Amino acid sequence: MADDDALTDLHVAWITKEHLRDLLALRITRSHTTPATSAVRDRWAALLTWCADNSHVPEIAAFARTLDTWHDEIINTVLTSASNAGSDPAFQQTITHSNQPQSTLGNRATTSPRLTA
Repeated sequence: MADDDALTDLHVAWITKEHLRDLLALRITRSHTTPATSAVRDRWAALLTWCADNSHVPEIAAFARTLDTWHDEIINTVLTSASNAGSDPAFQQTITHSNQPQSTLGNRATTSPRLTA
């Protein structure tokens, strides 16, 4: 695997994703227990350390900058399991379309954009 740079970069990206999943797994909705702040900070540090150690991959460096920008929001989400997913219009439209019977999905009259209350 080390002979192919693209596969190596893909492997690094996969591990980065796993570090993020480890962090998000601490949410109460996943773990069914309130996460300790120290555990969240430890996993956050592990994720950022991994990103710093592998910043030679441009996508990992960009991802680390994004994580840094959203640091407070990510930590608070893990600690509180707060989410705005229920109020996001794009998310609501996805729910609206996914709840339709399969036979109506191709029908233009039933799939045209519409307002939902």
